[in-house]
Amino acid sequence: MRFGWTKNKNSATYRTVKPVHKTFCSDRFICEIYGVTDPKAWAKVQVRLMNDAEKDDDATFLIELCADTDLIL
Repeated sequence: MRFGWTKNKNSATYRTVKPVHKTFCSDRFICEIYGVTDPKAWAKVQVRLMNDAEKDDDATFLIELCADTDLIL
């Protein structure tokens, strides 16, 4: 997952870039709602948190199978 942004004449919009894009909001909206002074730094932290959460979701599990038992379907 990467961090991306689009800047136009009046504001900037921050988003994550992956197979599916997630748009956070404009810089003015982020500052007002979340009470931050640097919306770009806030958006980068959010991307880092999303990457950490995704790594936790992809955790592997070790399952032992015993040949002695039958599996009920």
